[in-house]
Amino acid sequence: MTSDIFLSVCAIAGTAVLWRNWIEQHPRTKSNIEKKLGGMSPLLLCGSCFTYWLALGTTIIHAPLGGWAATFPSAIPPLLAVGIQWMALGYLSVLFRFSYVLIQEYTSILVHNHDHTHTNTTQH
Repeated sequence: MTSDIFLSVCAIAGTAVLWRNWIEQHPRTKSNIEKKLGGMSPLLLCGSCFTYWLALGTTIIHAPLGGWAATFPSAIPPLLAVGIQWMALGYLSVLFRFSYVLIQEYTSILVHNHDHTHTNTTQH
């Protein structure tokens, strides 16, 4: 069960980062989404929102926290149990996504600044 959660979180976070990179590198896709969805475009363009939507789909289709749902008190309605699972999976996915994006951005800064930090001492 723990491996299901971990793999689901990694898959959701990875997909969300791929989507983020795609949107950043293909402005036409972003503008098409903005045109077609109008005010609802942040549902797909906001990184956190997109991650939570992926988590909802994963919760409905795969239910990686299904084993823990049996430990919920029977007084909790099933819809509320799904909501709790969705938010838990979404939060972990967003946390992984932000961690990955932080590493990706920091690496990009280091790579682009690397050429400017060294001086060539062999030339006179």
